[in-house]
Amino acid sequence: MAYFLAGGGVAASQQFGLTQTDVFTVNQNGQLTVTWVAGAGEWQGPLEIGPTGYAPVGCSVAASQQFGLTQTDVFLVNNAGQLAVYWVFEAGVWGGPGGIGPAGIAPPGACVAASQQIGLNQTDVFLFDHNGQLNVYWVDNAGAWQGPGKIGPAGIANPGAFLTASRQFGLNQTDVFFVDKNGQLNVCWVDNAGAWQGAGKIGPAGIAPAGCPVAASQQIGLNQTDVFLIDKTGKLNVYWVYEAGAWGGPGGIGPAGIANPGSHVAASRQFGLSQTDVFFVDKNGQLNVCWVVNAGAWGGPGKIGPAGLAPAGCNLCASQQFGLSQTDVFFFDNNGEFRVSWVVDAGAWGGPGVHGNPVAAPSAGLGSNSNYFLSNCSNITGLSLTIDVSQDITGSDGFGFQINCYSGSKDFDGAQQYLIYLSPSGSPQLTAMVDNWHTTTSQLINTQPKLASLPTHTLPAGYKLRISLTNDASGNITGATYQAWDNHGNSIGSTTITLLSLSGVTQADLAPIVAFQLNFVDYLNGGKTVLSSGAGLLSYSATSDMSVLNTEPSCVDFNFVTEETANSKYGPLSSSASHTFTQSFNYDPTGGTIRKTAKVMHMTKGL
Repeated sequence: MAYFLAGGGVAASQQFGLTQTDVFTVNQNGQLTVTWVAGAGEWQGPLEIGPTGYAPVGCSVAASQQFGLTQTDVFLVNNAGQLAVYWVFEAGVWGGPGGIGPAGIAPPGACVAASQQIGLNQTDVFLFDHNGQLNVYWVDNAGAWQGPGKIGPAGIANPGAFLTASRQFGLNQTDVFFVDKNGQLNVCWVDNAGAWQGAGKIGPAGIAPAGCPVAASQQIGLNQTDVFLIDKTGKLNVYWVYEAGAWGGPGGIGPAGIANPGSHVAASRQFGLSQTDVFFVDKNGQLNVCWVVNAGAWGGPGKIGPAGLAPAGCNLCASQQFGLSQTDVFFFDNNGEFRVSWVVDAGAWGGPGVHGNPVAAPSAGLGSNSNYFLSNCSNITGLSLTIDVSQDITGSDGFGFQINCYSGSKDFDGAQQYLIYLSPSGSPQLTAMVDNWHTTTSQLINTQPKLASLPTHTLPAGYKLRISLTNDASGNITGATYQAWDNHGNSIGSTTITLLSLSGVTQADLAPIVAFQLNFVDYLNGGKTVLSSGAGLLSYSATSDMSVLNTEPSCVDFNFVTEETANSKYGPLSSSASHTFTQSFNYDPTGGTIRKTAKVMHMTKGL
């Protein structure tokens, strides 16, 4: 089964505070995911956020800044029919989902739209409830969410109908657009902090399918607001207003019959130009663009990429690739693959490129002592693991994070393991550890200095841990630095273990690594811990690109699997090679699966 739904709902946003572009969708497990790129770097993800089974597969999502903050919010209507929000502050850990307002107010997966309430540091979110009435939820700066408030009459639109929100350019006015039950474009509006008005009718009734998708944009270079839809004849239409003037339209763009009636549309600036672009997928499953420069005549449609690639009329979105003069268009193709088409300034369109379904899970799944391998079959240097805790971690027998490292053929007959663990007994503390082996029965290094004290035997949400490996000029691992921070960003401990400073270790005992696997399991001694809570992010980085593998690479010299286990789970990783990866982790209340093998590393306490 594909990881994403073909043609499913998709939203894009800057991750505010960063030069990063995020793309959001709900995967086949009913879980929100984000795929992202920093500047002109490599696409990363998907990263799973929040619980599985929370929202309808491929449902509508909306993304926005929480205005007044450098916070990114993502909204959807969950399976309980409640508006929900996920959030991240700058480069922090994703939080949520948090419910806003009552459950049962709207159909699960109902369309949502988000906007600044222009003139205020207020974020508004809109949806149509079960009564076909427009609702608004709002938050001022970092305050508490309010609403829903009712706008306009009940019964004007279909429950959960499509809608979009935009500034009316040239004014401090916020507009919400939708197609009512009579197939007529409508607008509701508010000026600054005033009272909501409308619904006002724009153009004729009966022109479009009831509740069909609409998109809104500035006509770049003008103080003009444009609204787009595909009518009952399959033609792209535009409606427009200049500042506070009267609405005009609809005006047809391109031929009738090119698209299915009521197809999805997306509108964007072509960045680097005074050009407005509108995108849709035609009846042949091919991406199309229509465009206008300033106040000129509309051009197009122009074809981008091959026909037959995507579901006709499918959901799509457009965004700047932040940090670049590049315009990106995102959708999910017939196989549920994540696709992006792009153009730099006035250049030629590229793509659609595949950033694809994630690498298949290992045969034992993604959890406990089974995770992906990261490898490049050459020396991995500068390896660092950062653990960001987003939910308190508690285990019946403590827990540990292990970097299990593999050397290349003929380099080292054994394994290197670097850990941070929390023991279930004694004073609550984090312990750093190096546990290196010649064979499964011949231990080379076992050292366990204290890293940091904790308030209890729980690792609290907001804490951060890091293990950074050091290398010599030959790529050999020479030691590790362990660090810990509390939920206020204060350092609570740091220790460095230098391998050659340990008794009995010689230069001949050092070796490079060519692959590694992270396991979140019991703390020591082949035990099994039962996690009752815990979630967060695992961030891996190295000085060179690595690939994600679901089996142990053939270039390693020794096959081993850690013996410790837990009911832990890991998120998927992309097939794109990179020197950085971010992976989610959480506890599995169902118990998860455990990888079994005859060759295990027996972790032994004491020196």
